[in-house]
Amino acid sequence: MKTLLLDELDPLPSVDFVLVTAVDVERDRMLAHFSPLNGQEAIVKLPWTESTYFLGKCGRYVCALLLCDAGSGGRDGSILAVVDAITRWSPRAVIMPGIAFGADSEKQVIGDVLVSTQVIPYELERVGTNSRIPRAPHPECGQVLLNRVKNLFWTWDTASGKTRKPKLGPVLSGEKLVDNPDFKRSLLETHKAAIGGEMEGAGLYAAAARRKVEWILIKAICDWGEGKNDDHHELAAKNACAMVAALLGEPGLDAQDFGLAPKEPETRIAREMRTARWAMNFKGVQSAIRSTEEAQNRTGKTLAEFILSNSNTGPSGEPVIPKELQHRVSVLQGENERALETWLNAYNDGCAQYRSGDVDPALFVSAFGREIRELFEHTGPHSPRLFPRETSPYEALWDVYAELQGLPS
Repeated sequence: MKTLLLDELDPLPSVDFVLVTAVDVERDRMLAHFSPLNGQEAIVKLPWTESTYFLGKCGRYVCALLLCDAGSGGRDGSILAVVDAITRWSPRAVIMPGIAFGADSEKQVIGDVLVSTQVIPYELERVGTNSRIPRAPHPECGQVLLNRVKNLFWTWDTASGKTRKPKLGPVLSGEKLVDNPDFKRSLLETHKAAIGGEMEGAGLYAAAARRKVEWILIKAICDWGEGKNDDHHELAAKNACAMVAALLGEPGLDAQDFGLAPKEPETRIAREMRTARWAMNFKGVQSAIRSTEEAQNRTGKTLAEFILSNSNTGPSGEPVIPKELQHRVSVLQGENERALETWLNAYNDGCAQYRSGDVDPALFVSAFGREIRELFEHTGPHSPRLFPRETSPYEALWDVYAELQGLPS
């Protein structure tokens, strides 16, 4: 495993699925199914503000795994952790592997995997003088994810060699660590269809529904909600994570299956512009970035090699460039010039907004301070447009750079 900071991971990988765990054994068992991303020698550990993400491939897909606190509420509970993860990664779906308590020890065994067709947030109820009336919705999990699970044909074998299938049904979710037979009995009497229970699913559903992202909970039985101990946590986590890995090893979970457009890896500057909301007002920022990158890929050494590989040789060995190729090269150079102009205009517009007080100063300096310094302090194809200041059209950029010089690097 290799720890990288956000600026060191450029471009940021395009994440297909977010995986959410709540205890160490869940996280560790899921990581055992990860392999390094293309171009990386190890699984990447990425600290990012309040969360730490583990980036790698699980089966066919790029995944970001995180560890939240037990429960849905609280500062580090599943609801806020999932909202943050969806906002940062824009995944196709969120999957929650882990451990749960079982509902019926006569029909279920320790290690059985429970798949939530619905989550029942049992904490929501009306408490009267002589009665308690449930008021929670019973939200259904993601349609595509559930369909793929139903057709996965995944099984596991007990120590005695008996083959077991996953159990599909509603799963209870609440803030209580259930370790009381009477309380569990009352829950199951109220919610007779429930196949088990856990603590983070209500937050998973709420966050994913708010962001309109599919979700599913896949957890295995580690106990019966009474006489708790850690004896079977390892087996339960192993089985649940193995099923998730099998699911992600199958085709049929691509962007188009979820009605989404494919994503591309995101460069650092594009990421910063997206993160700072005001930057979305820049005219043509995204197209400028793409155009600049494409043009830069065709300039310098690459362009020279392109010219030479498409040229004939004259009597003295010098390259003879055909007129058609000369025209193509001039077009590429023109594209580069237009991209540079749009790119610098975007920076200048943002600086003007900052100078007018429309942008939070701390956010601006954090997101763009270093980029603006680099524009002035590193020579590149943009330099003739910036220098000298007397003739430069980018007054706001110059003003902000002068201000940044008085701040620590």
